[in-house]
Amino acid sequence: GESYSVRGLVRDVPAVEMRQAGSAYPSALRDAYLGLPQNLPGRVYTLAHQVAGQEASPYDRAKAVETYLREFPVDYGIADTPPGRDTVDYFLFEARRGYFDYHASAMIVMLRALGVPARLAVGFALDERDRDTDADRYVVEDRDAYAWAEVYFPGHGWVEFNPTPDRPAVHRPGEQGSGGALTPEDLANIRHLPVG
Repeated sequence: GESYSVRGLVRDVPAVEMRQAGSAYPSALRDAYLGLPQNLPGRVYTLAHQVAGQEASPYDRAKAVETYLREFPVDYGIADTPPGRDTVDYFLFEARRGYFDYHASAMIVMLRALGVPARLAVGFALDERDRDTDADRYVVEDRDAYAWAEVYFPGHGWVEFNPTPDRPAVHRPGEQGSGGALTPEDLANIRHLPVG
């Protein structure tokens, strides 16, 4: 029954500026946001490079990974990752479906495998179904919890990306077409990678 005033934002950085931001990351940022588990299966690195390794900029790598992951269906009834398995590896190669935590975590791991600093952000995602028009307010419930990826761009800081297909991807000012997105042919080739 309590009320709060909240402001939300999505950074409005034009795609061209993120493409030009480069990769001169501060060492403390690299240390904190490029780490991966030593036992991360090699096929995760391989997939990251197949999906986005040829892209010209960290921004285009992020868009390619985001586009790839948006092809994985949302499934809130997904079973737990089998014991002893890496959750991101299991999501990418066997389950191939999940909810926002899976999509966002996979994006972060894949970008880090490509040398792009990324982190997990959590909060609430609201839309018109959450609006109480009579009271002119939004009602926030458990079902509004959400996670997304944030990618660091020198000179701009952390910028949001949404790899989960149940909500729209973030479009940037000046972004034309898919901007770094994979073609349907690319997606078909990647989907048929050997599992082993």
